[in-house]
Amino acid sequence: ISISMEAREKTLSDGCNLAVREAMPGDAAAVIAFIEEASSQTEFLSFGAGEFGLSEPEEQEFLRKLRDSDNQLYILGTIEDAIVGCLHFSAPR
Repeated sequence: ISISMEAREKTLSDGCNLAVREAMPGDAAAVIAFIEEASSQTEFLSFGAGEFGLSEPEEQEFLRKLRDSDNQLYILGTIEDAIVGCLHFSAPR
């Protein structure tokens, strides 16, 4: 079994286009920035602002390993190339 997805776009009610696609290692800096921003705005994560703990090279390697995995998927939601959401799926082996 292999987990993957084709990129998709959806026009939202406000006219913005939401793109959903697999994360790539080159997204690491933007993913970190998004997570840092989100973690400063919610108490529903296991870490707070400044506590994410991965450097850009470490996040690149994490995303690379996920792309090579046959049981994990990391997707991004973007509007005008800005990340607005992310989700990591993992299936049992």
